[in-house]
This record gives sequence, C-alpha cells and structure tokens, in this order.
Amino acid sequence: MVISFLLECIIGELLLSLVDIRNLSVSYQEESSWALRDINITVEKGELIVIAGSSGCGKSTLAQTIVGLIPTFVKAKVEGTIKINETLVNELSRKQLVNIIGYVPQYPSDFTTSLLVEEEVAFLLENLAYPSEEIQTRIPQVLHKLNILDLRNKLIPELSSGELQRVAIATVLAHQPQILILDEPMARIDPKSEIMLADLLKDLSEQGHLILAFEHRLDYLLSRADRLLLLDNGKLIGDGKPQTLLDKIRDIDLPEVSELKWPNITQRSLTLEEAKSSILEIFRKER
Repeated sequence: MVISFLLECIIGELLLSLVDIRNLSVSYQEESSWALRDINITVEKGELIVIAGSSGCGKSTLAQTIVGLIPTFVKAKVEGTIKINETLVNELSRKQLVNIIGYVPQYPSDFTTSLLVEEEVAFLLENLAYPSEEIQTRIPQVLHKLNILDLRNKLIPELSSGELQRVAIATVLAHQPQILILDEPMARIDPKSEIMLADLLKDLSEQGHLILAFEHRLDYLLSRADRLLLLDNGKLIGDGKPQTLLDKIRDIDLPEVSELKWPNITQRSLTLEEAKSSILEIFRKER
C-alpha cells in the first residue's frame, strides 16, 4: 500500500503542469482593444516551446504577464488566471518568482544593473543569497556554456548588442531556474551563435527545464522545439508540433534567413514559402 501511494505521488508529480494559463486576456491602460484575448495554454517541464507571431501579435505581452511584470509594473487590465506549480502567479512573492523563472527581456540593456560582466552575472545569485564560493564557480561555467568566457572582465557599455544578449541569458541561466522565458533570444546574435543557443536551449529542456522562447527568427530554433504556439492579433491560432503548423504562419518576419546557407537557395531574399521549405529541410536533416 505504501509503494502504491508513493507511485501515485510520483506519477502525480510527473503529470503536474508547470504553467497553466486559463482564459487570459490583457488590455493596456487607455487602449480600447485587447492585446491578448482568451489564451489557454498548459505546458510541462522538459518542453522547449516556441511562441511565434508577427510584430504586435502579443508575444511580449504574454511573456511579461507570465513573469508578473504585467500588471505589477506595466499597468493593464488582466482577466483569467496563470498558475505556476498550481499556484496563482499573483499569490507568489517576487523572490519566489525569481527563484522559479529566469526571464530574458527583449531589450536587455534596459535591465542591466552592473558595470562589469562578472558583476552582472553575479548580481542575481548574490540577491538569492548563494554562497560566494558557489557564485565564483557558477560564473565561469555559465559564461563558458555561452562561449563568452572572454567577456568576463569587460565593461557592459563596451559590449556589442549580441554580446549583451548572451550576457543577459547567462545571468538568468546561472541560478538554473525551473522555467526559462526568453523574449526574442535570437535577436542581435549572429547565425553561428543562434545555432549554439538553440542547441543549449534544447539541452536545458532535456534536463527538465521548461523553455518558453518568444521568437520570430524561426530557422534553427524551430527545428529543436517540441511545440510551436502561434499568436495572431492577440489570439492563439495554433498549438502543436512545429512541422504541422508551418502552413498557419502568416506575415512573420524572418530577418536573418537570407544570410544563412539554405539548401537549393541562391538569392539573398527568400519568400515566406521558400523559408518554410528550408525550415522543413532542416527538420529532415536534424530529426
């Protein structure tokens, strides 16, 4: 009987949804329309999920609402519920949220707090009361993972936008949160770094982390994703395996596709249909 009870507990834990969003609608102050409308999503640990859509579709709004920036810091009307580990987000303290969620914003420069890269990566660990020895161990480890160990002693203002993007990702990865939310993580990084980051996010999901990547650069990241969620005008219009939803993609910006060496494509500018075909070719090669 004891063994049966333990098995039930283990199975219950395995089936527990990490993030559960129900009937979520968001409207900014002084806006008559809804930025998000009736969003329902359930996601579990160990998933790498790409949330895609054209500019203005509600990606950043959804990301900021999950992490509690909306409506705590960005005032808006919010209807519906978001639960993390079966607890409502608005019932979690800021410290609890920071412990559970690592958030990389769309514009990391707006959130930097330190002068040196090493200090920036250490800042969150220090505020979470990690021992100094542990902090000094984790800093080089996470910088090495992102191939930016050489930036450790550089000044933040001296970094390129792509370097700052990777430092921001290192900062949240350092404390190994259950959930990693990235708002356009592929922005401002070169194709080689994009491949490296896509591989890293896939590895993290396979280690049990939940990865939510809000992105419009769908090339390499999409081929590693377990699920694709498509937003359009604030509504969820698709949720499933990425290769089954490509036909639903409309008006999504793929700014770097023409810079990559795609199969059977020679011109620099791709149509959306050519981009879809190229993405499917990557699926066939990497799956």
